[in-house]
Amino acid sequence: MIAWVRPAEALARHAAGEWTLYPPTWITLHQLSVFGDVAAAVAASGIVQLFRTRVLDSDAGRAFTWDQGRLEAGALPWRFIET
Repeated sequence: MIAWVRPAEALARHAAGEWTLYPPTWITLHQLSVFGDVAAAVAASGIVQLFRTRVLDSDAGRAFTWDQGRLEAGALPWRFIET
C-alpha cells in the first residue's frame, strides 16, 4: 500500500503498530513533524546535522543514540529524548 501522509501521521501509525519504521526513517520523520508545512521544512533545510549512530542493547530493549539525543526503540511507541 502506498500512502502520502504527514510525518506525524506516519509516526502515529508506527506507534500503533500499523506500520514498521526503521530508526533512520523514524528520526527523519520526527524532525520533520515539528514543521507546519513544506515551506517551513524547506526554509530550515540549510541546517545540516551529522548523525553518527551508536546502538545500545539492554534489558529495556534497543536504543539508538546520536549527539542530538537518544531513540528508545523498545516497546511502542518509541521515544526520542533530546540531549
